[in-house]
Amino acid sequence: MKSKIRTIFDESAGRYGSPIIWKALQEKGYEVSRKRVARLMQELGLTGRVARVVRALISFSMAATLNKAMQPTSYFVHPLRGCFAPIFAQKAHKVSRP
Repeated sequence: MKSKIRTIFDESAGRYGSPIIWKALQEKGYEVSRKRVARLMQELGLTGRVARVVRALISFSMAATLNKAMQPTSYFVHPLRGCFAPIFAQKAHKVSRP
């Protein structure tokens, strides 16, 4: 079982954690519990990559500018749901050609 877990882990380039590897094993027809996969991965020293959260820091003046720019210009009613949705004005971007 450890070799199968190692194979799936290597195929994912080290991205998959125990829940996804457990699901892949089930799809291949192996009956194994999620906790067993987690324990075997721990014994092998395998850990999936953790997604990083990137937060951009902006100044108060930039936040005020963005807040003002993101105000909806008008609203429309969705034809099927009957709810309001904002419409934002978008400026056309200038294309510079060499």
